[in-house]
Amino acid sequence: MRRTREQRKQQTRGDLVTAARAAFLNSGFHRASLDEICEEAGYTTGAVYSNFSGKDGLFLAVFDERLDERMRASVEIALDAPDFEASARRTARDMIEAMRAIDGPDIEAIVQFGANLPMARLADEAERWLDKPVISVNVATYWHACRMNGIDDKLYGFTQLFSRF
Repeated sequence: MRRTREQRKQQTRGDLVTAARAAFLNSGFHRASLDEICEEAGYTTGAVYSNFSGKDGLFLAVFDERLDERMRASVEIALDAPDFEASARRTARDMIEAMRAIDGPDIEAIVQFGANLPMARLADEAERWLDKPVISVNVATYWHACRMNGIDDKLYGFTQLFSRF
């Protein structure tokens, strides 16, 4: 059966996002080139510009896809748990696995976005075993609100952001 124009466009976008994800992982955002991505996906740079605003837009599409994958996985974990406490424990294990999976010698810090309750304390522990900053956006937001309101107290157990700055 012949595919519609919309189906072909979705296929092109998917192929470009897949190739871009691999290129960004292998070379980093700045070193990965659109020519490399297009060659891997089997398209011209025109296909990128007809589907995305450019390399930045392609990166955001990769980010959105990965975020959607992580959100679906987190929801599945939470829904499969027998109660809230078990859900929080399972989600924390998932976060630990994710941090270990993305860590490497070229990673200077890990920033976690999302309203993940266990991550506030987990980030503090992760800084010790990863030996690098781990920033939970919830903690960073709270830290910023405190500092902007003249509250400069050090708070331990919620990452170096609170205990050192």
